[in-house]
Amino acid sequence: MTRLRWLVALTLVLALGCSLIRAPRPQCIIPNYSPENVQTEPLATQEDIFSALARGRADEVLAAPPELLKDVAGARMRGAALAMLGDYDAAEKALLEARTMSGDVNVSGQICEDLVWIALAKYNYGQAARWHAEQITLCDIKANPLMHLWSRLAISGDSILTMPETPVVLPVTGRPFPRAQIKVNDRKTNFIFDTGAGMTAISASLAKALNLPVISLPDTAHGLGKITIRYTIIDKMELGEAVFTNIPAVVIDDKDLTFTILGIFKLIDVPGIIGMPLLAQMRVTMDMPAKQIILEKPGRKAEGAGVDIIYWHSQLYAPVYLAEMGRLNLFVDTGANRSSISFDTAKLIPSNAKVDRGSRDLAQGAGGSMRMSGVYLPRLMAIDGMRMEGLGLDLESRTREHEDDLLNRDGTLGMDILQCYRVTFDIPNRFMSLELPPKKP
Repeated sequence: MTRLRWLVALTLVLALGCSLIRAPRPQCIIPNYSPENVQTEPLATQEDIFSALARGRADEVLAAPPELLKDVAGARMRGAALAMLGDYDAAEKALLEARTMSGDVNVSGQICEDLVWIALAKYNYGQAARWHAEQITLCDIKANPLMHLWSRLAISGDSILTMPETPVVLPVTGRPFPRAQIKVNDRKTNFIFDTGAGMTAISASLAKALNLPVISLPDTAHGLGKITIRYTIIDKMELGEAVFTNIPAVVIDDKDLTFTILGIFKLIDVPGIIGMPLLAQMRVTMDMPAKQIILEKPGRKAEGAGVDIIYWHSQLYAPVYLAEMGRLNLFVDTGANRSSISFDTAKLIPSNAKVDRGSRDLAQGAGGSMRMSGVYLPRLMAIDGMRMEGLGLDLESRTREHEDDLLNRDGTLGMDILQCYRVTFDIPNRFMSLELPPKKP
């Protein structure tokens, strides 16, 4: 009888595990879709410019009448548009102009956050920290735990990436997230390659085993729950032959990096996460059908290949075209098991193009899990020429994290969709491409 109960329990665990890991796949193998060009009106007011920037139309923002881009708000939007197009020098200059003109403490703080991120996008960590130390009086940023990290980085030396000329190929060690074996201070472990992570992270137990220094007081961050974090610096990370040194990271409690079923059965135990500040320095291909991750030096985008992406505040956004809606900005998150759409965007979809799905799907992420309501979209969605039909999307709470954010987050592109493709990200050259796996003979 005892044996039978264990067999029944094991069957239930495996069934629930598969339902969480193997999220329903859309019909994602229909290539060669080209959305129609949407004609837009000229931008005549700052409200028009703000709306265009929120939709990721940076080119249109820079083509707006110059007199609308001269005051504090205009200069900040001009700087953000330049940064979205990868012109960080010009973006920095525009944002410094905005900061000099601003007399509002809150606005100045927002601009300074933009400037600190641009410094990180332009330089390696050590150089960005020294830039930050020079600008601290101009920005007047209040002391917080992150400042301890910047202070240590400013004197600890540069963060360096050394890569071979040939591609580095890492076997994928698990699903649903892209995981691979790496070395952290010469210790082998498996990290998730997470485009949704704004920093590299390491579990508290692994940090303790490696004797990593904790260089700040506790801070908080948010995943699917509130997470307590601390900051540290890792001496060396080896992603095959791609080697990073002097890497800032957050230390996260093990419980917040453990995915469970019903809060009881351990599903995935994550020793750490490789975040966007590291991934953004390489051309990264996540080929889940072939079970491999390929790392290369950034290269020029081939003519007609891929789609232009937006990289803003260490977050990667891809243009997605939805029937009846046109272009949306979806946050690309390889650390999310499910894709989603914001409540605000879902409300704008005509009722005849969606079906409310109720609350039944479980989304998992750092800090916990959450039962999500959602919508079913029988009509098409297209990414990089790939047409998809029959999508089930969870609902996110808001389009912007804060009311003054400059870029809309219309939803999240997660692994339930991305696992269908060979996905390549090249942040320095601002493009992303999706390729279908070769057909099996």
